Amino acid sequence: MLRTRLLKAFLLFLFTTLAVITYAQKPYRVNEIPDPKKDGGGWVSNPDGILTLDVVNQINSAISDFEQKTNIQVAVVIVNDFEKDKEDFDFAYELFNTWGIGQKTSNNGLLLFIAKDRRKYRFITGTGTEGV
Repeated sequence: MLRTRLLKAFLLFLFTTLAVITYAQKPYRVNEIPDPKKDGGGWVSNPDGILTLDVVNQINSAISDFEQKTNIQVAVVIVNDFEKDKEDFDFAYELFNTWGIGQKTSNNGLLLFIAKDRRKYRFITGTGTEGV
């Protein structure tokens, strides 16, 4: 009797843990990735907490200095995974355009998109960043 209860409790714990892990590993869609500029959090979107807060702050500081010197708007996105039916370039390009990175008149945006689990990264640039 006690053994059955312990087994049931263990199985409940196991399934709950797996459900939480599965939900946490959910691939992102473009509209689900938080825009750090809208949230007042700088230029780095790190929704899965892959980077430490200290690293995010260092990147934000470097981007701020870079933007002041070059007038190029930069965003960095790092996630575990994204939509399974999209290629990394297509996903990053859609994100770049959805967020409107860069100024419309000079098209001076730059996005660094990293998908950790797929081991993929992409730089998406506006035409105004060419030559930098």
